[in-house]
Amino acid sequence: MKNQWKEAFIDAEYSSLTNNETWVLVPPPLDANIVRSKWVLKVKRDANGKINQYKARLIAQGCSQTQGINYEQGFSPVDRYSSIRTLLALAIAYNLEVHQMDVKPAFLNGRIEHDIFKSQPEGFIDPDHPKYVCKSKKGLYDQKQST
Repeated sequence: MKNQWKEAFIDAEYSSLTNNETWVLVPPPLDANIVRSKWVLKVKRDANGKINQYKARLIAQGCSQTQGINYEQGFSPVDRYSSIRTLLALAIAYNLEVHQMDVKPAFLNGRIEHDIFKSQPEGFIDPDHPKYVCKSKKGLYDQKQST
């Protein structure tokens, strides 16, 4: 089962992160706090308990970040139900068509204002640079600063 997770889901997530240029490998700075990262695997089920989806996410262990050094404040944009209801009411009132979409790697759109260095993801250590770390260019799940 471990190989199935890796091939089908972890590899896909890693490809998404590298294709979106989420980080660049650099030698670890002497005074830098290296944020650990780990893979989180989840089986999503439907209302009947049948397996609906497998998910793999690489997350930054935000608890290893230090306020004022790695981030100033945390921020996570979330829709309010009252805002959604208002938009839908306006669409009905003006006879507008509504389209919905899901942005899977939404955190990858976050800007990084501080230098954040993360460990290389488990299972994907660069053989040419095993001691290098990932310098963030974009946000990552559970990273304190993904604004």
